[in-house]
Amino acid sequence: MSISYLTRTFQDAIEMTASLGFEYIWIDSLCIIQGDQADWNQECGKMCVVYGGASLVLAAAYAKDGNDGLFADREVGRRIEFRSPAGHAIKAIVSAQKGGIDKHDIWKTGEQYWIADDLPLFTRAWAFQERMLAKRIVHFTNSEIVWEC
Repeated sequence: MSISYLTRTFQDAIEMTASLGFEYIWIDSLCIIQGDQADWNQECGKMCVVYGGASLVLAAAYAKDGNDGLFADREVGRRIEFRSPAGHAIKAIVSAQKGGIDKHDIWKTGEQYWIADDLPLFTRAWAFQERMLAKRIVHFTNSEIVWEC
């Protein structure tokens, strides 16, 4: 099958997988025959091995369907340059968010750092098991890319 026949999300995921140096990708809706209850019953029991054994899970969290892709169109922000107190040149991108400027640091396990309730992916039961079983997930949202491990 040619990659051109796949949805934008699948194309983006395949390209991202290759660019990260991975040789293989497992896409649930391509690897489980859609509409085939017998295949679903057989494959469903393997999800602990699939997601639990994955080196990395890519999650198109903001996508309503397969045509939205991994990467949302968004403004990059304003580029600024300044000097640190020690005199080092620093370049940064600043973007305005509702309610001010959003800053993410390193968060401890279990600490809520972003609200995903309004993202389409998290309305699907299947995504819950992906999130619970995977060791590492990169969530592609409409405003940022979030690493969860």
